[in-house]
Amino acid sequence: MRDDLKTLLGGAAQLAVGVAVGAAAVGLYLFSFSHDLPHESWIEIGQEILLFGALVLMGLSAKKDPRYAGGILLITAFLTALFVRELDAWLDDLFHGAWKYV
Repeated sequence: MRDDLKTLLGGAAQLAVGVAVGAAAVGLYLFSFSHDLPHESWIEIGQEILLFGALVLMGLSAKKDPRYAGGILLITAFLTALFVRELDAWLDDLFHGAWKYV
């Protein structure tokens, strides 16, 4: 019974976080309509934040469950590569093609 309650509360917490992230994204999108801000930059920033959060959570889960650490670290490396490619515009301010060396 105690494990069922723990699972239920964990699921409720995950749902609450998902709803909060979704509400914040919609609120930010509506805020950008009323303040003459480019929508694409908000969308890209949101994507980068979510991608970074996903790679951090995958990295932490590799530490938590060593049986699957190899596969999880492979997924984490892929997400890290995607994150670096998303930051390509900022890294190009250093020099063209800087993302190749990160």
